[in-house]
Amino acid sequence: MYPNKINKKFKSKADTLTFLQKKLIRGKVEEIFSFTVLDWKIDKKQIIRKTIDKFYPDEIIVRSSARGEDSVDTTEAGKYKSIQNISTQIKKNLENSVNEVILAYTEKENENQENQVLIQRQTTDVITNGVVFTRTPDNGSPYYVINFSDSKETDNVTKGEISNLIKIFRNCEKKIIPRVSPNKTWLGSICGFIGSFIVPLIFHSYYPIEGFLLFDYLLCGFIFGLFGQLGDLFESLLKREVNIKDTSNILHGHGGVLDRFDSLSFASPVLLIFLIIKYYIS
Repeated sequence: MYPNKINKKFKSKADTLTFLQKKLIRGKVEEIFSFTVLDWKIDKKQIIRKTIDKFYPDEIIVRSSARGEDSVDTTEAGKYKSIQNISTQIKKNLENSVNEVILAYTEKENENQENQVLIQRQTTDVITNGVVFTRTPDNGSPYYVINFSDSKETDNVTKGEISNLIKIFRNCEKKIIPRVSPNKTWLGSICGFIGSFIVPLIFHSYYPIEGFLLFDYLLCGFIFGLFGQLGDLFESLLKREVNIKDTSNILHGHGGVLDRFDSLSFASPVLLIFLIIKYYIS
């Protein structure tokens, strides 16, 4: 159950975009002007005048923004009408477009007088348009789902006319043990483990050690990759237990001197045990 204060921010498309406009850092929401069906019935001349003052001489898009059309719980993208490329220089075209959007509510048996009409500046020079979900709409699986179209038209995806689809698994950055080490991810751990085999294999290929087999080099890589990360996590655990960020002030930005040797604290003893066993077996 979502808190009421969240539901209040996502009652309609206009409300949602107004909320997001204040939160976005890298994206952009075109300037917003909205009004209710009731507002239009009371004084449409004033609304037309405000629209022209705000957007003239640019073209605009007149969009549906019914209550519940875009909310926390549901989406009805494409259900109602939106009209693109309306000139702000011809009042009659603007008036007719708003009337068409409101008429679409009636045709869909939605007579709520609090339904809104959303007006924004028409986006131009469109290369790609579409819709992005942070989870799959059907069952909430952890994928970014991108429906897109390489078209200048900005509504053919929401209308269902075109739907090129990309899915990207979004949990590859899942944390290993967030309480112990907030920045360490499974992806980084796997890459680090694979990378630990590079140096041993270089030695095997270019600087071979007498008596060492390929298996020995691979085992060294395994020791570095596994026990090196365990040492790193153990050192992070010690810092969390005493509530400090760095183990010293000697190496700023590196977490202290101990952070440079934490991997060796576990890997070195295991490597030494391996070498002793190999020596006695040999």
